[in-house]
Amino acid sequence: MTTRKRKPYQERRQELMAAAAKLFAERGYDATRVSDIVAAVGVSQATFFWYFPTKEHVLVAMMEEMVEELLRLAAEMRRMGLSARERIVALVAKTFDLFVPRLELVELFHRRLPAEELYRVQSGILSRLLDALAGIIAEGVARGEIEAPSPDITALLIVQMIHGASEATILPAAAENQATLDSVLAASQHLIAKALAPLPAASS
Repeated sequence: MTTRKRKPYQERRQELMAAAAKLFAERGYDATRVSDIVAAVGVSQATFFWYFPTKEHVLVAMMEEMVEELLRLAAEMRRMGLSARERIVALVAKTFDLFVPRLELVELFHRRLPAEELYRVQSGILSRLLDALAGIIAEGVARGEIEAPSPDITALLIVQMIHGASEATILPAAAENQATLDSVLAASQHLIAKALAPLPAASS
């Protein structure tokens, strides 16, 4: 009798998330059952609940994974030696790339989670993003690349602007028009780049 090889925790978790995302897109969230997800992966429902307490927690994992991708990009750009302003502008673009195609999932995340759980998860996600962004801004200020009186407040304003711009893409006229989406992204990047313009060189 052959023994089935157990996959590493993260690999199996990613498989379940990928299967769920595909089924949500094909059938809709409500029409997708946990039994459908595990059938697509070839595991038992007990395995699913080992990784996710509920179907709603798959949405939480998807949101957290997108944030992880942003943080990985931030770390990679730092290793590449990009300036603080270049990193921030690139992160804005990546945020749109990640979240705009998944707006339906983001809306489900907000609608399906209980209020207390939603607040806890959102607070954790926002805290990590703000810490990373404030760190980049503080580094840029220290190097004289950008000017920002308060890195923490500047990071919060940038996140709020991105959130507002993302909300604008939900409007039917924007969601169905790639040119409009591109314009929203370009305007956001332009405003941030201008706001974080390098300090003028000191006159001799």
